[in-house]
Amino acid sequence: MAVEPLAAAGFEVIQQIAKPLEQCSADELWRGEAALELQALKAVTKLLREVERKLEVFAASNERVKLLRSIPGVGRCTAEVVVAYLDNPQRFENGRQVSAYAGLVPKQFQSGETDRQGRISRRGPSLLRKMLVEAGWILLRYNPWAQRLMLRLSRGQRTRRKQAIVALARKLLVRCWAMLRGSTAWREPPPATATA
Repeated sequence: MAVEPLAAAGFEVIQQIAKPLEQCSADELWRGEAALELQALKAVTKLLREVERKLEVFAASNERVKLLRSIPGVGRCTAEVVVAYLDNPQRFENGRQVSAYAGLVPKQFQSGETDRQGRISRRGPSLLRKMLVEAGWILLRYNPWAQRLMLRLSRGQRTRRKQAIVALARKLLVRCWAMLRGSTAWREPPPATATA
């Protein structure tokens, strides 16, 4: 994680304004506070760089992360999050359980003979859901399977794109689970052929 040029310029501006707290008069205490905040920001940035380096080493050495990165459009962070949350893929019996674990299945409302489904349940790890939805948007750029699925689910309507992306995220999670369970790399599903 490199410091962006704009952020580096911001650091320099704050460094020029900041002044050690012990050298500040009562009117300049804000300069001392700026110096302390800058010092804390530099320490946190250094720690974040260390964490990023360790995560990169982990991703490079972990076979399951490499396996998920074979999906066009899935990056290191998404692969790491899926591997971390699914942990042992054999603990799920089917794709429905995996989807329910992530909170990507609809809520169900039942009373008597009435049976309705609502929005997704959102139970389970929110970070996993967020990463899968973001990955879904990226998949639309690089993955023909995701493009075909999105077109089918949204029926070509722009108003249905958000619902379709959540459905795509669920399908992506199930595909990731199946890949981890069977230790198989990504295979592009063939396009559905139209039947007469």
